[in-house]
Amino acid sequence: MSLDPAPVVLTAANLEQVLHFEQQVFPKADQWSRASWIAELSSLDRIHFGMFDRDVLIAAAGASINEVADVLTIGVLPEYRGRGIAGALLDHLLQVLRSARFFTPSQVHYLMPFEGEHVRSEPVGATEGTGDETSEATVGIERSQRRVSRVILEVRASNASAIGLYGSRGFKQIARIPRYYRAPSEEAVVMELGL
Repeated sequence: MSLDPAPVVLTAANLEQVLHFEQQVFPKADQWSRASWIAELSSLDRIHFGMFDRDVLIAAAGASINEVADVLTIGVLPEYRGRGIAGALLDHLLQVLRSARFFTPSQVHYLMPFEGEHVRSEPVGATEGTGDETSEATVGIERSQRRVSRVILEVRASNASAIGLYGSRGFKQIARIPRYYRAPSEEAVVMELGL
């Protein structure tokens, strides 16, 4: 499925839309607090994307950025499910994770361009200085940067459609965590994808 419009980076300006979206998609016990979302949307070591139908947030996905990235959330409004939106959003998130480069998780930049307030799409140091000095500095920086090597996620054991989606993208089941989810209490299936 082609996304139209393409996913956009969610920021603190989208807080109310994100909170409303989460209330419609996730059980109350799985919803994050307002304070958690404020921290998530302003953190440099997290990236969250959303898709909109006019001004309504219809799908969202997010991940932490580190050598082992963690898919923190992914969901689609019930009335938009079954259209390939979750798969397309997951593919976009994985593409972004593959492009992430960092010294520490709070110093992330991306090799692919996309819209966002706190996102760097140019290599660190690429615009500093002039002449040959810049080229040598950039090469040295690029060699020392880290990248995401694996992606993990947790999913409710009863969510067969999500487990199938992740499996279709190459994720493998690596563990189960009893009573990970609350209300209703349920085990999580932990899945991993090597990049």
